Amino acid sequence: MEMLAVHVRGLRKKSGISQEQLAKRIGVGVTTVNNIESGYLTMPGMKILEKIAETFFVTVDDLLHSISPDVGERSKMVHIVSSVSSQKPYMEISKIVETTFMDRDDMRGFEFMGIKMPDKSMIEEAIKENANVIIRQNDTLQNGDIIAAVYNNHDAVIRLYYSDGDRIVLKAANSSGLYPDIILDRTKDRFEPIGKVVHWTNFADKK
Repeated sequence: MEMLAVHVRGLRKKSGISQEQLAKRIGVGVTTVNNIESGYLTMPGMKILEKIAETFFVTVDDLLHSISPDVGERSKMVHIVSSVSSQKPYMEISKIVETTFMDRDDMRGFEFMGIKMPDKSMIEEAIKENANVIIRQNDTLQNGDIIAAVYNNHDAVIRLYYSDGDRIVLKAANSSGLYPDIILDRTKDRFEPIGKVVHWTNFADKK
């Protein structure tokens, strides 16, 4: 069996994901993943190799040649949920729709979670609808940060955060006018930040 097949299969199993999940993550059919792991497809193309390497936090050279024996310990699974309820701002297992991975060193003691971008409110920050948005939970917020938060009786939104005393403004990055500012008063309104957006992955639009 080719080195690529051995490495991809080993990394996938260490990460605890199925061939179907890996296929979705790198944007190919499950047959392609099966062919790579079986050694039938020995050179799937540089774009696919780069996506596989990015998924498991290795290099393309690692995949094709030698790989560190501890590489499977360097990444940690992060769940992507479809939404976060205002009534239950913690993660609901029933809403997990996907998983992704982050380098443990990059996590630096923080907890992370992911949310599917629910709308087009942040399109001018290059966050598309249905993007996988990674959030560093319980982080310190600063004006201008992109954050995820629940407020009053609304489910989680992703917006630009601005605060001035008791006044909080959550701004969209969409000049269409479809997403007006959300203005909150700390003394009257419920505002629960989930955390700061640190990464997102957009997907190709379906035709």
